[in-house]
Amino acid sequence: MNPTFASDCPRCGAPLGASGLCARCLLGGPGLLGGLAGEEPGGMGEAAGSTPFDLLEEIGRGGMGSVWRARHRALDRVVAVKYLSEALAHRPAFVARFRQEARVLARLQHPRIVAVYDVGDDEGLPYLMMEYVAGPALAAVLPLSPARAIDIGLGVCEALAFAHGHGVVHRDIKPENILLDDTGGVKVADFGIARLLDTPGATATGALIGTPAYLSPEALAGAPPDPRMDLYALGAVLYQCVTGALPVGALDSVGPALDPVVRRALAPVDRRYASAAELRGALLAARARLAPPEAPFAAGPPDIRAGPASLPESPAPARPFTPEERLLERVAALALTAASGTVIGAVLVSVTPRVLAPEEVRPLVMVGLEPLADGRLLSRARFEEGPLLAAVAAVAVAAAVWALLLRHWRTSGLFDPRPDRPVPEGPQLLVVGGVALLTGLLRQFFLPPTSPLGPFVPLLGGALEIVCLALFWAGVLEANRTARPLRREWMLFAGMGIALVPPIQATWEWLTTWAP
Repeated sequence: MNPTFASDCPRCGAPLGASGLCARCLLGGPGLLGGLAGEEPGGMGEAAGSTPFDLLEEIGRGGMGSVWRARHRALDRVVAVKYLSEALAHRPAFVARFRQEARVLARLQHPRIVAVYDVGDDEGLPYLMMEYVAGPALAAVLPLSPARAIDIGLGVCEALAFAHGHGVVHRDIKPENILLDDTGGVKVADFGIARLLDTPGATATGALIGTPAYLSPEALAGAPPDPRMDLYALGAVLYQCVTGALPVGALDSVGPALDPVVRRALAPVDRRYASAAELRGALLAARARLAPPEAPFAAGPPDIRAGPASLPESPAPARPFTPEERLLERVAALALTAASGTVIGAVLVSVTPRVLAPEEVRPLVMVGLEPLADGRLLSRARFEEGPLLAAVAAVAVAAAVWALLLRHWRTSGLFDPRPDRPVPEGPQLLVVGGVALLTGLLRQFFLPPTSPLGPFVPLLGGALEIVCLALFWAGVLEANRTARPLRREWMLFAGMGIALVPPIQATWEWLTTWAP
């Protein structure tokens, strides 16, 4: 096999690929090698060489070399094979780094990243065998609607967050490296290729790594690789998705929802998003602000070859919670529960009748006192500043926890607008609220006053009320995270209302029958 790029096919005059085969002849009729081997056109056959694949057609060519569609013989699956150019293949230091880095790239197993299957050598010409994506590159379907651009950005952010977490910076995010699979999903290609090129002898001194139009100012100035460089490039891609142009000079608006996100992504590094997860959270928030929301496609995979109008507009799902994030959500629900309990306790203390000695009377906070026959005074309600101020402090702490949780959701890609999906706490609260109501009815109508269980029933009822409050606030938080209108959560409010019947009834009965 001849790996030389410069030679031409002696049959049709077309440039030969990395394997020494002519893609035009292979596809259009018996090629040179096919004719000699007596094979059908379209493949190299088992005897063609030591590689585990048959080359089918050349699908791309660039500074790194060429990319071929191929068939893996043993697995009978279509793959993509990227051959290095002869100039790079003759640099031993680069080839060694190429093989080392290929092992790193092979560990980037993520649904949004084009997978690297193998690395090898084809008669002195190194190659990468990768996942083949049948759909077009993003560059072929521009421009897009802001909603679809946001969906593309969400997928790229997932890929970047995963790669950055493994220490890999792409450094060449551009529409040509963002592929659309046959379901309209996003696949990011060429992860680490720019990093591979950044080796002594691989490029000319002072040469830029990446495509200049998508390079951040600090990258153009020669700064070392930083994940925020990829976020700048993605901001440029999002701008180009909507406008069809690169972000040069005065920027046009890309819509009220997406525009602030793009401008911050293109801001200087100290004002840019700090991580791909933070940018994804901002994109999710922008997707939720789009009005009216564009309906998702009803059924069946879209035909991505039909153009951008056929691509789905449904938002990408949020990433799953980690155990620590789920615990944080529960702690926030408990903080709101504690604040609610403190407020309820402060109100009960304030409306509980109290008999006071004359020296205990305090002006302003104790108004409407009733004198008793023994000289003391009756206060039916008053401003209990200690408990009430404690309630205000508890509410302030709970509100701060809520705000921090919302910020974490938005910056970590956990904000997940699904307004049509009911929160799971609604049915749970309805059941627990019913148990609390039955407990109150048991104490009221069926438990004898002398029963030894009497003192424990209020304890059980109080515990059930706390559980109901915790479920209620957990449901409110989840509805907030998924942009679910609370007016649609009738089970949440019905369950809480049912649970509050026993304590409200007992308190009213006590207040109306109490006598000094």
